[in-house]
Amino acid sequence: MSSTTRTTSNVTETIVSNDYNTGHTYTINGTNISIDGATMAPPPSATTQVIDGTSYTWTGANLNQKPNATITTPGQAFQYAESYIGPGLSNQTIIQRTSVIESVTETTSVFSQ
Repeated sequence: MSSTTRTTSNVTETIVSNDYNTGHTYTINGTNISIDGATMAPPPSATTQVIDGTSYTWTGANLNQKPNATITTPGQAFQYAESYIGPGLSNQTIIQRTSVIESVTETTSVFSQ
C-alpha cells in the first residue's frame, strides 16, 4: 500500500528598510567669494517629521539665518555652490515577495505474514 501527501503553502513577506539622516550637512564653497558673519554654520533648528504614524524630532539647520555670500572682486570670475542635506527619512526600500513552498511525502507500507 502506498500514499502520497502534497502540502502547498503560499508565504507572503514584506520587508521594509528605512535609512535616516540623523543630522544635517550644510556646505558652501567657491572662489572669489566672501562670507559674512562670525560662522559659516547656521544655528541648529528642530525639525519634526511623522513617518508611518511615528513622530521624530531631528536637529537641522535654521536656513533663515545662514551666512551671506558676496563676490570679493566684482567683475572677476567666481564660482559659488551651496548645498544642504537635512535630517529625516532619506530612503525607504519596500520588498514584497511571495514564495510557494511545496512538500511531497510518499509512504509505502509493506505487510507480510
